Amino acid sequence: MWTTLKLQVTTPVFNSATPPGEGYLQARPEIRVTSLRGGMRYWLRAMAGTYVGDDLHRLRAVEDRVLGSTKHASPIRLRIPRQPAASEKELRELVPDREQEQWVAYLLGPGLTTKGRAHTKDFIPPDEVFSLQVRLMGNDQESKDAHRCALAALWLNLTYGGLGARVHRGFGGLRVLGAEKGLPWDSDPTLIRSPDLAHYTKAEHLLFTGPAEESREALQRICDATWDPDGDRPKRHIWEEEPTSPYPVLGKDHTLAGINGTQQATIWPEVLAKAGQELRYFRARHDSPTPEGYDPPIKTEGWVDVIHDRARKEKHLPMAGLGLPLVYKDQYEVRATKGRNGEVEQLRRASPLWLRVVGEGNKRRLFSFAFWNVFLPESASVDLWKGNTHRRQLTVDTQDAHALVEEWIDGLRSGTSFIRRPSGITAAYTSHK
Repeated sequence: MWTTLKLQVTTPVFNSATPPGEGYLQARPEIRVTSLRGGMRYWLRAMAGTYVGDDLHRLRAVEDRVLGSTKHASPIRLRIPRQPAASEKELRELVPDREQEQWVAYLLGPGLTTKGRAHTKDFIPPDEVFSLQVRLMGNDQESKDAHRCALAALWLNLTYGGLGARVHRGFGGLRVLGAEKGLPWDSDPTLIRSPDLAHYTKAEHLLFTGPAEESREALQRICDATWDPDGDRPKRHIWEEEPTSPYPVLGKDHTLAGINGTQQATIWPEVLAKAGQELRYFRARHDSPTPEGYDPPIKTEGWVDVIHDRARKEKHLPMAGLGLPLVYKDQYEVRATKGRNGEVEQLRRASPLWLRVVGEGNKRRLFSFAFWNVFLPESASVDLWKGNTHRRQLTVDTQDAHALVEEWIDGLRSGTSFIRRPSGITAAYTSHK
């Protein structure tokens, strides 16, 4: 028996009907079940990490039990009987004015824009409503536990994450409007619904709430079942004080979150345009000595202090903690690499800072959060390249990434704006060097 959840798109979804690769962003957009499952795996690991710690083998075993593997089918099935309609308008037509489009385009990045303009119809537009059908297989305790944990992971993904490209920058937002009976929480049918604005306003960390809280006992049983039968079986992993986990983990000690001051907006472009402008000034902390050609006339520390350091003495690039690789004009690029099996593998690191438009109606705000997990492995090398020419090795570490997201979240939560007049720099700009 299939149970139907009603979902709504909240910000443009860039998710292709074809697998990632060449032409991915130009293919017909759709809500893919495989993409939803990918998000569920991410958030299931974040839940399980509170119990299994940094044991990656047990973490994978939990994931296999709940969401399946090549050897074990998942006891939860998902399907979308009818796809929501793709946009008939270019994205720029959904943004009220040119200035807002500039900052929305900044968050989109070069892959989804053309010369700073959002010229694309390849997305699912906001306000589209569609059905996600769920089928829960099996009546034994193990299957019931898996049902609860899988649905909790889905709820977390739709509450804090999203679907498709540029999710960390506020796109791909979905929310649950309601569900038919047939889920583990029929005694409280509103539990699976996405939370209202008050939930995000109070959140200072990502905690076990909603279906995640209701699934704690089920999660504990699943995690216990992954212990070595001949070993000790402590009830829960004990993280060290101020832990830095190797992967995202839920909890007060592993996350930071906050909503922007008291400023509210009526539409999603207004929220993301403001976020894009704030983020640009947050990253670009130098005024440009040659304002012509720069809008706004500001430059990043990396461009001024590292790439154009003629003495080549400056190697610390803390802003790389907001994501790698970093691509600059004139073929300059900052890359992270790691040796494996005698070959060099380029590492990609998504920004640890997540942005999300929350609320509805005329009360929408920006919610930001981050996980306190390791940014790069110790064996990674961060280097500056110009085309195929290696320039020099640089440094960036987990502490840089954490300091930046803490400054951003604490600043916006307190009402601070990082936007400044080009002629001066506000006190909000403290160096991480």
